[in-house]
Amino acid sequence: MLKDEIINRVLNSMKMLDGEELTMLRGVLLVALDGVEVVRSQNQISTEVLDDNELIQRFLIQKKIDGLSKRTIDYYRVTLEKWLHFYIKKSALEWTRDDVRMHFARRMIDYPDVSKVTINNDRRNFSSFFTWLMDEGYLRNGNPMKAMKKIKVDKVIKEPIPDDQIEVMRDKLAEKKSANKTGTRLWLKAVRDQAIFELLLTTGCRIGELTTAKIKDLDLERKEIKVFGKGAKERVCYLNTLSVLRMQQWLEARKDIENEYIFVSCDSANGKKGNHARLQISGVEINIRKLGRECGFENIHPHRFRRTAATTALRKGMPIEQVQLMLGHEQIDTTMIYAKTDTKSVKYSHDKYM
Repeated sequence: MLKDEIINRVLNSMKMLDGEELTMLRGVLLVALDGVEVVRSQNQISTEVLDDNELIQRFLIQKKIDGLSKRTIDYYRVTLEKWLHFYIKKSALEWTRDDVRMHFARRMIDYPDVSKVTINNDRRNFSSFFTWLMDEGYLRNGNPMKAMKKIKVDKVIKEPIPDDQIEVMRDKLAEKKSANKTGTRLWLKAVRDQAIFELLLTTGCRIGELTTAKIKDLDLERKEIKVFGKGAKERVCYLNTLSVLRMQQWLEARKDIENEYIFVSCDSANGKKGNHARLQISGVEINIRKLGRECGFENIHPHRFRRTAATTALRKGMPIEQVQLMLGHEQIDTTMIYAKTDTKSVKYSHDKYM
């Protein structure tokens, strides 16, 4: 109760009084505040005493309300719970700018093999947490993260998957399908993975969007699939002829599986036929990386399919504003990253026009 909090603060500041006088003062305050409604101003500094674990939980709840994905929220949780007290052994509410500098300096010295990108990601998570503390009125002396600017990272051009590698992986999936008897678990997995492969290539959707897409969101006649991106924002992705064919084959193969999600595990849950769990992000990650290694290719992962889809669209002349919509980017600057990496198109245009 705010009223009790105010009375206690007054009494604590009047310690020069003896016990009897404090008791009399409490009585006077109770009478004076009787019938008075006390509310906290939105701009007032919070006096509620919370430990850092409780603050982290409240911060994560806010992120969930904001619509962030479970994966992003888990990343916040891991970063804060692991690193908040790793070097600085005091409450986050007591952190200073010097504490921030000390934390990240020691982190980079003690873990020299950790990339600047990872450090930047952790810095961003810390900054979001302390900004929330500031907005909620928990910090009295300003935001200590103002001392930590974004770390400069060497820009590395990340190439899309070459066309020849795509064809080799397509052949590998077809080989797996033909090598297994129709209806078996391995055959079913091959059919599913073919559909995932083509869907990632043609839509450029995020892996989290793919694993949460439902059968009702798919319209093969219109060659469309509805997905929900970052912040639960809905958008429509478009399929090409080959991806429609692979999706038809997968839906036919999984017709006895009772699950509203398009992509499911090929292992039945609890040994019950038709009872299959939704395919998780980690499952897609593992399968795509394994496919790449089986074909002798390194650095094959789902997000590289997204880069490949964007680069392919740009090479074929799709306006960058439309590529932005296709990928679900908030800012076109993010889409421009893909345009800058298309060095092969630059070489092709140079050879053609110069």
